Amino acid sequence: MTRSLVLAGRDAKALRAVGACARPASRFRVHVVASGLDALAAASAERPDLVVLDESLGFDQLLGAVDALRGDSAFAAVPVLAIVDDRATGDAAIARGATDVIVRPFDAAECSRRIEILTALGESRVRLAELTGDEVLRGREHAARLETLWRIGSSALDDEAFLRALLDESSRAMREHVLFNGLIGHLDGADLVIDVVQDDGGIPTLRPGTRVPIADAISGVILREGRTCAWTDLRADPRVAGKRMVRTAPWRSLIGTPFRAGGTLHIIMFFAAQPLHKEFDAHDRAYVETLASFCAARLQQRIERERMRYQVEHDPLTGVLNRPSFRARSFSALRSGGRSALVVVDLDNFRDVNEALGPQGGDSVLVEIAGALMARAGEDAVARVAGDSFALLMHGVGDRADVERRLAPYVEVFSAPFRTGDRDASRTIGVTATFGIAIAPDDGTTFEHLLARAESATLAAKQAGRGRHKFFDPRVEERLALARRLQNDLAQALVRDELQLYFQPHVDLHSRRTVGAEALLRWNHPERGLLRPAEFLPFAERHGMLGAIGSWVMRETIDATRLWRRADASLRVWFNLSASDLSDPQFVVRLHDFDGDLDGIGVEITEAVAMRDVELTQRSVASLRDAGVRVALDDFGTGYSSLAHLKRLPIDVVKIDGAFVAGLPHDAHDAAIVDAVVGIGEQFGFEVIAECVETSEQARWLTDAGCGYGQGYRFAPPMPATMFDDWLRATPETPGLQRRT
Repeated sequence: MTRSLVLAGRDAKALRAVGACARPASRFRVHVVASGLDALAAASAERPDLVVLDESLGFDQLLGAVDALRGDSAFAAVPVLAIVDDRATGDAAIARGATDVIVRPFDAAECSRRIEILTALGESRVRLAELTGDEVLRGREHAARLETLWRIGSSALDDEAFLRALLDESSRAMREHVLFNGLIGHLDGADLVIDVVQDDGGIPTLRPGTRVPIADAISGVILREGRTCAWTDLRADPRVAGKRMVRTAPWRSLIGTPFRAGGTLHIIMFFAAQPLHKEFDAHDRAYVETLASFCAARLQQRIERERMRYQVEHDPLTGVLNRPSFRARSFSALRSGGRSALVVVDLDNFRDVNEALGPQGGDSVLVEIAGALMARAGEDAVARVAGDSFALLMHGVGDRADVERRLAPYVEVFSAPFRTGDRDASRTIGVTATFGIAIAPDDGTTFEHLLARAESATLAAKQAGRGRHKFFDPRVEERLALARRLQNDLAQALVRDELQLYFQPHVDLHSRRTVGAEALLRWNHPERGLLRPAEFLPFAERHGMLGAIGSWVMRETIDATRLWRRADASLRVWFNLSASDLSDPQFVVRLHDFDGDLDGIGVEITEAVAMRDVELTQRSVASLRDAGVRVALDDFGTGYSSLAHLKRLPIDVVKIDGAFVAGLPHDAHDAAIVDAVVGIGEQFGFEVIAECVETSEQARWLTDAGCGYGQGYRFAPPMPATMFDDWLRATPETPGLQRRT
């Protein structure tokens, strides 16, 4: 329904602000005028639901317009809202007959609420006037009732105080010289649960929280009827006179109506201990229904606030507390004193669950785990603090033995498989968890310290074997500090140009000519010296820094290759490809973005990475080769499934792992393995490079065995780019490895 509003004032900006408050609240059709006289004319033409007078009209015009509106009986039921700059002007407007004032600066939400209340007040006045007809005295009585409602509705009372005040004021307004009581309750199954009841000693059998069986209560009749019901004497009505509550309760007359808020059926009732001589009429029913509307609006607001608070405080997937709410709960517990245990519950290898079930199935398992933790929580707080990590806060704990006793039910959660959300609920999966525990105040007095130390305990427990629990050990603190420093240093390494590529030549074993090189990453740490990849890349991967480092290696390799291929177009430089790069569909696009000569580039993929998902490796390798990049399988022979899938991989080069070269030529087992790999290379059509060639004997044996290429200290160590450039200048140019077709 569209309502009409007359808005009078000379400050266009101020009027727009008020108009913006009105429109979202009630879909007003706003009529803006610039003077008091125009406001009267618009009111006569529009018959508005509300007139708003802004002080920008001027003090005298504002008061004059109020006088004129209140002096015309046609506008007696129209609420008048004055927007003023100070309380004194507001008091003067109220004294002249304004219904309400708002003093600037005002809150938009509060202004919108006031407009909604005043509009409802005006509509109710009109409605009552229509119902009463010529009963002017009765209309004035109900207008006074609504003025009371407005005072309550515009107050800053909280929900419970508002409902109590509404019952109190409305009960006194029901009848002169008759004492009424009131209550508000809601339906819960077969019972009426009392929410609010007047606390004046008149109804000792009812208190908030009391449950009254609907079958025995007069409220059951009202709820079944679904409309306003009234009795001047309950015991004179044969439909209800036999009910136990009617026979035993002290009241005789009653009026009530049902209403809904948030999908729950409520009821508001007023009752007196004596029968009435005058029937409840249409005005009384309208009044009670208006009260019900006020209650429904207020309760709905509370429901919306609670819903929004729940959404803000809880994890949207699992329903447990989110990290900020868990922090606040922990802060309160720590402030209250006593001993508390903060426990991190980290799910073991949950990535495998997601890969096996897909994201939806993984989410179903998380929901199941969260529900199982909550079922055992009692007074403990449960939160989801990361994608596959939960946390517990146990307050009032004793020693470690007591913490372990209280932790035992949570540990038991992971002793049985979890449902995966499949349609017939027949598929389950086992999940284990590692628990890390920090105790306050022993291990820290702030949430951040406790959480960090619980996480370090979790890491220590995982390193000891997963699926177990471990208390924080202060000796781990130093290792944590070192790890944090390493993370910070690594973040700065790219900025400070501390990363460096070393290049180790690939040599043709027959001609001893350099045909290429492997780019090997080094970190020139300012304090710890030159670090190899094994000393920092696993750490970089855990902290999400591998992508930036990989991009740097790729760019530097392509730049170096471009320079060296000017002297030898057949030269090829190789760099190592990580598992994340291999699975990235945009990797080849990023290669092209560097605008280098990809024909001079090769990538090395370890056997373990390649065999993790052979079909993915096939697709990725094919894309790389289509782009002109050659592909080598590194560390060949260290896996267990390589021969079963090798023929499916379109690779160019196989690199024999140095573990098998080390025993040559004397170790018969190593010799047999290398012979086999060389033979496979001949059969499958790819080149073979032997790694870690350290001696002349090894080089001769490999040459005799038919291995084409070697890499190792027998020929040259890894060198910085400038030294490798000198190496190339001192080495005769040779053709590169022949590409497999």
